[in-house]
Amino acid sequence: MNWQRLASAKVHPPPYYHASAAAGVGGDRSANNLRDNNHTMFSSSRDNNTLYQGGGGGGGNYLTSSSSPRYDFHKYEALEGSVEMEDITNDKDNAVVLRGLHYGALSKINLQENRSPLPLQTHLDHNKEFCPTTAKEMGWLGYCAGKSIKLNVLNIKNSNLGDWSGIIEPFCNGLSQNNSIGMIEFHSVDLSGGDIFGMMLPFFQHNTRLHAIAIQDCNNFGAEGCRLFSVALSSCATKTLEDVIISDAGLGDGQIVDIILALSMHPCLVSVSFCGNIMERNACMALSTLIQWTTTELLDLELDGNAIGDEGMELLVTGLSSSASLDMLRLGNNGITSIGIEALSNVLKSPNSQLSHLVLNYNSFGDNGANILASSLANNVSLKILYLFRCNITDEGWKAFAKLICDSSSVNKTHLSNHTLFELGIGKSRNHSSLFTRDVTPFLNYNKEGAKEKVAVKKIIKAHQNISMHPFFEWDLKVLPVAVKWFDNAISTANSTSTIQQRKLSAIYQFIRGNPLLYIKGCSKRELSELQHKDMMVQQEKMMLEAKLRALVIREDRIQARKTACIHRLSGH
Repeated sequence: MNWQRLASAKVHPPPYYHASAAAGVGGDRSANNLRDNNHTMFSSSRDNNTLYQGGGGGGGNYLTSSSSPRYDFHKYEALEGSVEMEDITNDKDNAVVLRGLHYGALSKINLQENRSPLPLQTHLDHNKEFCPTTAKEMGWLGYCAGKSIKLNVLNIKNSNLGDWSGIIEPFCNGLSQNNSIGMIEFHSVDLSGGDIFGMMLPFFQHNTRLHAIAIQDCNNFGAEGCRLFSVALSSCATKTLEDVIISDAGLGDGQIVDIILALSMHPCLVSVSFCGNIMERNACMALSTLIQWTTTELLDLELDGNAIGDEGMELLVTGLSSSASLDMLRLGNNGITSIGIEALSNVLKSPNSQLSHLVLNYNSFGDNGANILASSLANNVSLKILYLFRCNITDEGWKAFAKLICDSSSVNKTHLSNHTLFELGIGKSRNHSSLFTRDVTPFLNYNKEGAKEKVAVKKIIKAHQNISMHPFFEWDLKVLPVAVKWFDNAISTANSTSTIQQRKLSAIYQFIRGNPLLYIKGCSKRELSELQHKDMMVQQEKMMLEAKLRALVIREDRIQARKTACIHRLSGH
């Protein structure tokens, strides 16, 4: 490119052209400045027939075979200083994207068939949209993307790749040189058999920073396209994929197995989503094996709408139970009945489970399934959020959750209730009626406070208006001071001084009324102890007086002896 003619753009060359420009233009915001001087991107020479034949502004035929992308890349590099922007594209917005990539000002580009209306996009996002019409535009886009060290996200969306059959290959050839892209997205794209994954294979083999792939709401994947995609996943340079989303792609059981086998080469998976496909026996077995033996860092697994059923659930459980990292699991709309919930309960009971977020919406397991779930959560200390929207649960099922959250049959069982689960997502259902609001919601709100000992105290105060002391009578009066101290501590936790003081007095009264003889006996024991203490003091005083008396007698005898001796001496004279 002719850098002298770019001075008017007031943008420095990117770091990969001049090291001194490392502190120059950065961030997507700079793309706004690149809209000026549309025709001055490249120098005045129009001799670009080395790559294309045909008219200057577009419609040219791409001549070079895709088998030599590196050779093509060097040809673009050779022409960089001799081609003008109007020879590449007449679209001003496409020109902005090319300049943004060239100057390292874009971290994301949206490759799409038609430009989005401005009200649907911010102006900044609009500057990231590239809507190609010719192979020439796509070739230069691939070249600029291939050289960029700032580009992080490539989003291909709202397009039919069949309409790009003659122009997509030059872009993929140039893209193969990129080593900065970390995420590729396909959104609402007609994949037209998935040939693009074969064209992008050199990119997957070369790029060392790719960590996320998303294919959402795409159709016409095709068996061969799925195979090519699996090959691309297997060929990733560093095997460091972390996030994979393949949702609403209409994939079948065998296709998902191929993809899972490819993912087994990526041991650092953190998030995997296969929503809106078909997962039967083979796919469930493959995924269970992946979780059990390959990835040790998986946090999120989303499997909504895959027709997994009870059999698939039973196959998945082996892998799910072994995971000590899984945090979120989505299993909505999978035709799971109480049989599948029984299998899933083993995951919730597992001491390894770290699952905190579970979604089971639109599975008609009813009250039987609700009872199984509630029972499996009795000793679970990890699950915090559980979604059960449209699961055909009635008051009978919600009673099981009410007992799980706060078992009011005794103070001890209340203390041992589940104090972890704090959200039950059930939507606006008539089935839970007033029972859910009265017996479940208040105690879920207590669980949100986190400190389990304080939560237990609040539940006991809430659920037991008159705390019975009868179970403690067998301890005699030894437990009374403990009970009094518990009530004193509860005052600061429950913020209800008068109520708790009344219950403390009630507890003391129950002890005295329930064990009057123990009280009297206790009083007699105290009186006897006091008398024994006084007798001991008297005896000690008596012993002291007797000792003094003996000392006085000895002193008296000595004085008498001296007196006798004195009289005898006087009588001798």
